Amino acid sequence: MQAASKMYASALMSIGREDGSAPRLYEEILELDRLMRENPELDELLISPAFSSEEKIGVISSLFSGKIDPMLYNTVCLLTEKRRMSLFHEIASDFRASYYEAYGIAEADVTTAVPMNAELREKLKVKLERYFGKKMILNEHIDPHVLGGVRVVCGGEMLDGTLRSRLDSMKDMITDNMTIGR
Repeated sequence: MQAASKMYASALMSIGREDGSAPRLYEEILELDRLMRENPELDELLISPAFSSEEKIGVISSLFSGKIDPMLYNTVCLLTEKRRMSLFHEIASDFRASYYEAYGIAEADVTTAVPMNAELREKLKVKLERYFGKKMILNEHIDPHVLGGVRVVCGGEMLDGTLRSRLDSMKDMITDNMTIGR
């Protein structure tokens, strides 16, 4: 099924890039994905075989007609008619990945002991954009166990400048030196 979700996402991205609606589609598909995740009863209704395609499309029409991009609306209706709405969350994820690739964007998970202020957040964002060569979206996490500093995970790469990491390294170095000296 993964190939099918990529096919739908690719088709949406292709049309979106062609007609300039990709940024709007990106915002709306992620918002619709969030809405469906936060309202599992809607998600279940659109997937359930207990309701006909016509009934489901009636619900889709009452909720989204004229409120979302026509291409996204038509895609949701098509998925419903073809009984493939269970792919929607994968399609949204694949579309986001495709959008990031096309527009040079990356997400970074940033962990600090305390929330960053706006100035520090912007400085970190600029440094990460230079380092990764992409526009960065920061997903901030607070973890008091890091003690201080920052840990960044982006695209499978981890940059760990936390105080906890430094203390652990020092502890390992001291332990190694004590063992060697015996």
